[in-house]
Amino acid sequence: VEPAAAAAPAPVGRRLGLAALLLAVGLAVGWGVASLLSNGVEVSSETVRVSVPVPASILMQSPRLTSDGRTVIFSGRDLDDLAPNQVGRLYMRHLDEDAVRPVGGTDKLLSFARSPDGRSIAFVVEDDRGGRNRLMRVPVDQATPPQHLADFESNLKDIRWLDADTLVTLDNNDERLWRFPATGGLPEPPLELTGDPAPFNVQAREALPD
Repeated sequence: VEPAAAAAPAPVGRRLGLAALLLAVGLAVGWGVASLLSNGVEVSSETVRVSVPVPASILMQSPRLTSDGRTVIFSGRDLDDLAPNQVGRLYMRHLDEDAVRPVGGTDKLLSFARSPDGRSIAFVVEDDRGGRNRLMRVPVDQATPPQHLADFESNLKDIRWLDADTLVTLDNNDERLWRFPATGGLPEPPLELTGDPAPFNVQAREALPD
């Protein structure tokens, strides 16, 4: 009896992407359970395991799980075109569906962030005109097209939700924090960041609950 032939290994990009996704799902589920416990909600001790296959043609980056635990969001790049200057797009995978779906209007994606209620995604894309970036928002259910919120300089790329009504982005060129209405419109006057000793480097991560 001859031993069965070993299955062909999955592409490296897909294996790494899937591993990152499973790690992100595990961390997100753990964070969600901790949040429920801190709010006095009774949580079942039953173990839940989730596996989310990703098409081999997509290199997955920055996977995130929505706060309701129903949708995986990630940026992706086409493995058939790994040019150094290639910029990806946004993808969604609802856990009750089989398909990974690209989100329209997210080509040349630079960053994205989930809203506190998990129903919307804010994202930044390069403007086709060059030298500018666009701040956009789209509902997770994609019931409506992406909404254009604001335009800003190309050095503003990374976006975060400060609260349900406010988005923030950091200008690393002159250490200023810009706040934009989450429904669109002009930003508030920037917050000047100072440190001692100067110069110093500032990076935006996550907002505290308060």
